[in-house]
This record gives sequence, structure tokens and C-alpha cells, in this order.
Amino acid sequence: MTPSLASFVLLGVLGCADETAPPDAPVPEPPAAVPAVDVAEAPRTDADLVQEAVRSYQGSLRACYNALLRRDPDAGGRIEVSWELLDGRAQNLAILSDGIGDPTMATCLTTKIEAWEFPDTVSGDVTWPFVFRPAAATP
Repeated sequence: MTPSLASFVLLGVLGCADETAPPDAPVPEPPAAVPAVDVAEAPRTDADLVQEAVRSYQGSLRACYNALLRRDPDAGGRIEVSWELLDGRAQNLAILSDGIGDPTMATCLTTKIEAWEFPDTVSGDVTWPFVFRPAAATP
């Protein structure tokens, strides 16, 4: 079996000899360095902006889940919500799948999401899965 180029480069960096290569085989050059990208200068996409906003508001959904846990301490699951972003607001919300099956929880989620503000420059359809798990039981 002949090692791949990556194996040669790795072995060369580690200073190990490849016993399967002939003694007069040329050692491949390591790949050229890839220029670093300054993350601060990288443009942010609409998806990045939506993700940033959703993450900043996820704590507001905790109240919905805590209310559910008071009714059912073992409740948990995944709820997938879709909405349309227009003028910085979530509109036309729909529950696509509900692994929890509690209408009060679903209504609470959509009410909270409708109150979120998104950048005005972002518009379009969003689908987001929210996963809720009860805290691990402490001994």
C-alpha cells in the first residue's frame, strides 16, 4: 500500500521515515500555506445574522419550557418552527413538527418568536429546530 501525499507530509513533519517508499523516492513538497482570513473583516451573511439573533433570544424561550416542566417534569423534545422575516419581524409562523406535543408550549414559543427583532436588512423564510431537554437529575 502506498501512503498518500498527506501521509508523506505528516511523516515528514514528525521526522519519521516511511519504510514503504523506495530510498531514492523524492519527498513531496508540503502544500503551500493558505493565507489567513481575518474573521473581523469577513462579511456576515443573512444566515449569520439570523443565527445571531435567534441565539440572543433563546433564553426567552426558557420561560415557556419551565412552565411546561411544572406540568410535566419529564417533558422534552424537538419543535421545528418556520417563519417569514419581513421588516425585522417574524411573521406567518408555523409549527412544522412538534416532538413535545403540548399546545400551550407551542403557542408560547410562537408568541415569543413573534416579539423578536431581526435586522431590517434580512428577509426571507426561516426554519429553526428548538430542542428542549430537562436538566439532568442530581443525585
